Amino acid sequence: MGTVLVWHARLIPGHYDIIIDANRNGVYNAATDGLDSGSPGFIVVTDAPPTPPVSVPALAPAGIITLIGLVLSG
Repeated sequence: MGTVLVWHARLIPGHYDIIIDANRNGVYNAATDGLDSGSPGFIVVTDAPPTPPVSVPALAPAGIITLIGLVLSG
């Protein structure tokens, strides 16, 4: 299964829980619908913290040829 879009509107920053409307009636019902009781289910932030750069190892030409050979033989 691939990615599924579950919310179309833009979210404002804040803390959110996830609710599953199991009977698809558009109204939360504690007896039938699911509620993520985590604290919180997810958080929307305005600016994500910066991520440090990650070093990526380089392959020498011989390594590239070996890698291509392994991919084509498998």
